[in-house]
Amino acid sequence: MKHYDVVVVGGATTDVFVDTDVAEIKLNRKGKNEEFIAYPVGSKIEIKKILFSTGGGGTNSAAGFSKFGLRTGFIGSIGNDENGAKLLDELKKRKIDFLGVISKKHPTGYSVILDSVGHDRTILTFRGANDHFSYKKNLFEPIKTSWVHLSSLSGKSIESLKKIADYCRKNNIPYSYNISTYIAQKGMEFVKDILNGCSVFILNKEEAGYLLNTKDANEKDMLKSLKAIGIDAVVITDGPRGIFALKDKYYRIKAHKVNVVEATGAGDSFCAGFVSGLIKKMSFSDALKIGLVNSESVIQVKGAKNGLLSMDEALKKIKS
Repeated sequence: MKHYDVVVVGGATTDVFVDTDVAEIKLNRKGKNEEFIAYPVGSKIEIKKILFSTGGGGTNSAAGFSKFGLRTGFIGSIGNDENGAKLLDELKKRKIDFLGVISKKHPTGYSVILDSVGHDRTILTFRGANDHFSYKKNLFEPIKTSWVHLSSLSGKSIESLKKIADYCRKNNIPYSYNISTYIAQKGMEFVKDILNGCSVFILNKEEAGYLLNTKDANEKDMLKSLKAIGIDAVVITDGPRGIFALKDKYYRIKAHKVNVVEATGAGDSFCAGFVSGLIKKMSFSDALKIGLVNSESVIQVKGAKNGLLSMDEALKKIKS
């Protein structure tokens, strides 16, 4: 049996990036400023550019790990359809072994990413087979890996993530977890079985607010509260403000000014870079920097996998 450096468990989708000239609309509702991408009813909107790509947090982060030179496996659920076949072909080209299941009942997940003039995006997501990944001992437990990375899944699949996290704890396999906003909104009780014993928990500030049921807490307090659950290290990302983390001590890494073209995949590429650094025994601080430059590279192009760096490229960027 092949031994992997990392096995990723998560979602797989076909992504369609749709670029229009529609501008964001700012509204104030009950004292809360919100921005919307609005389309006139009954009209035909011209698409400036369209790009088809593979996506999903699982395959995006797996592609990042493989680009960093790690022996990578991917576990997830895809449909027995044309989009599923394209995903399998993409994984093979990127030297990622598919270790998951092909569903005959549910189609491959699909996302439409709607861009705007200001490059804010709204994502329409059909989860499809991703919501029906079922943990089976004979699928997962024979796999030999040094690390497991859990990307966000929802629906029935969240129970499978809990079982995999439990298996990792019992067998001393380090694992990282990157939660989604949708799951974070369900609160701490919903995911505590994954978090307790987690080696590295990665989330953005908005998601931390949902989990802790607070909007006004500062990053240090959020990190302390999350770490107290039984997590070894917690990382909070906050877009252009950079990275906040707590392990043996507090870490603060500022972001660089870059031209943001499309933000999809930023979190996945950060996870891949950061966790790759840890797997390669880099210092915690340097691993954070690797994750940051990897995500900053991805958001400068369209497509969640198109701007991924190799380890050599990432090291050159942090040195400069």
